[in-house]
Amino acid sequence: MKKMGVTQRLFRGAGRNNYLWYLQDNNVGNHSERDRFIPNVGINVDLADLAEGLSLNAVVGMDMYKHFEEDYFNLGAYGGDQDGQYTQMNNDFTSYNSDIMLNYSKGLGDFNIDLMVGHNLSGFTSRQTMIDGSDLMIPGFYDIANARSQIPSVYTARKRSYSVYGSAMIGWKNMFYYTFTGRNDWSSTLPIGNNSFFYPSNSLGFVFSELLGDDTFIDFGKLRVSYAQVGNDAPIYSVSSANEIANASSNEGIGNLSFPYQGVGSFLPSPSANNPVLKNEMSYEFEVGLEMNFFNRRLGLETSYYDKVSKDQIVRAGISPASGFSSALMNIGQISNKGVELLVFGTPVKTANFSWDISANWYSNKNTLDKISDNLTYIDQYGQGVAYVEGYSIPSIRGNAWLRDENGNQVVDDDPASPNYGRWIIDQSGPKVIGKVNPDWQLGINNSVNYKNFSLSAFLDMRFGGHVISGSENYLLGYGMSTLTEDRPDNNLTVFDGVKGRRNPDGSYTITDQPNDIETFYDKAYINSYAWNATELVTLKNDFIKLRNVSLAYSVPKDFLQNRLGGTFSNLDITFSGKNLWRWFDPGFTGPDPEANQFGNNNVTGWYTWAYPTSKTYSVTLKATF
Repeated sequence: MKKMGVTQRLFRGAGRNNYLWYLQDNNVGNHSERDRFIPNVGINVDLADLAEGLSLNAVVGMDMYKHFEEDYFNLGAYGGDQDGQYTQMNNDFTSYNSDIMLNYSKGLGDFNIDLMVGHNLSGFTSRQTMIDGSDLMIPGFYDIANARSQIPSVYTARKRSYSVYGSAMIGWKNMFYYTFTGRNDWSSTLPIGNNSFFYPSNSLGFVFSELLGDDTFIDFGKLRVSYAQVGNDAPIYSVSSANEIANASSNEGIGNLSFPYQGVGSFLPSPSANNPVLKNEMSYEFEVGLEMNFFNRRLGLETSYYDKVSKDQIVRAGISPASGFSSALMNIGQISNKGVELLVFGTPVKTANFSWDISANWYSNKNTLDKISDNLTYIDQYGQGVAYVEGYSIPSIRGNAWLRDENGNQVVDDDPASPNYGRWIIDQSGPKVIGKVNPDWQLGINNSVNYKNFSLSAFLDMRFGGHVISGSENYLLGYGMSTLTEDRPDNNLTVFDGVKGRRNPDGSYTITDQPNDIETFYDKAYINSYAWNATELVTLKNDFIKLRNVSLAYSVPKDFLQNRLGGTFSNLDITFSGKNLWRWFDPGFTGPDPEANQFGNNNVTGWYTWAYPTSKTYSVTLKATF
């Protein structure tokens, strides 16, 4: 393709741009700027003149920023951007949060009482204006004035919630404690008349070390048990369905068609339906825990077991197109989580000038989608193999799996009349749950070494037992570029491991116990027939070990600050740190990062395509206190 001096050479149809075109001559790019201000104000007022132990606390905070961003494509791109494109966006964002708390503390003999009542107000406003320009007049000149067609749009998002809450704690002889909390929220994201929800908690604590006396290696021991409810509201604009600007997607050689077009505007109902009877989410959790410290607090542990049931979780799910929508926001039935957490910490070495502290936090959670609704047993998330499946972990990976015998061996097609002869058979009985996204367990290890005014710390993070779908591997296999196919036989013939079998005309399968010995062409084994059909082939283990952070800090001695710098600074620290300095992935993982997520930070995890690797970062920080 050649247009206005811009040339692309392709070995495929007009559906992809040449990657060199992306990299050269500033043909594609983006730029962003952000100015941010985060003020916080806190007030503490002692009201002992009114009543002993009475105080008032107030904290008000805001987050305000202005964000500018521009994205552009030069002339000469394929598809909808072939005439060039320039998009400019401005966003003004303001969020606020206010808490006012009245506290009362009183001792009555062997009893002590703590009471608190409070009020919270929070919300945000985001105003985004965007101009989408297309059909650039001058190649390589990226300015909205250079676009023959300019389509403006404005998006405003607002949310507000307010709450009242309180707590009451009564203790006896610093040994037994009972605490009750309660909170009621009102949220603008829920339907009017159904936007209020209350959630309480109850907890008991027993400090049994109070009974042991001083002549023991146990410094502290506490048993605790609690039962709590936690409510949550909905995303913004979840109640009423809206209209959106009509547009038509591009096809071979035809660009996108967006309204207004030649002075004519058009709107269509959004394909994503909202829910006017949406309810708030609610979780119910039982937890029991143990805390202990030993040997003058040189060794300690904290462990807990929890059983959590979440009801009416808010999820956007695909629905039948016959409804007029492709997806709808709904409350799904019930999710259960059961898990164990163990934290062990200690100080193996401690002298006057040197100390070594280490902690390890191990965590394991098993979650299950107990029920969706009476009419649904699974919910696909964006149609990429990630799904909520009743009776399985959430989210799960659901798709086309290999046909296997009762011993787990893959079945190879032994029917000479089959186009799949000599290759693994995909089970045609329907999608299967292939794996789960969440890990079986996680472990974080933190080490900190201090010598005089120096401190060195490192944090190691590891996760094992989860899976991810690689959309990148899907494409690379189809084009013969995957590392899974780099060791190719010289004669292009191979024999796939497995047992022989075939699919019968009635849809059933005949599976033998005979090892496969059928030769087939290696290059035909992956392209199209497997790469874009077998979900199991591109489902990878996302196990990893990462050195998350290493830092070296130095605190300037107090006498130097006082004698040499005149006491201008009360503290002066300098820190050198690095993040993501080392990593290990499962040998079968071929992507850039097991934590990659196609949709960013939301609930739809477990799938990525062309994701970027996590970057290493190095920083120097100077912290001064006056």
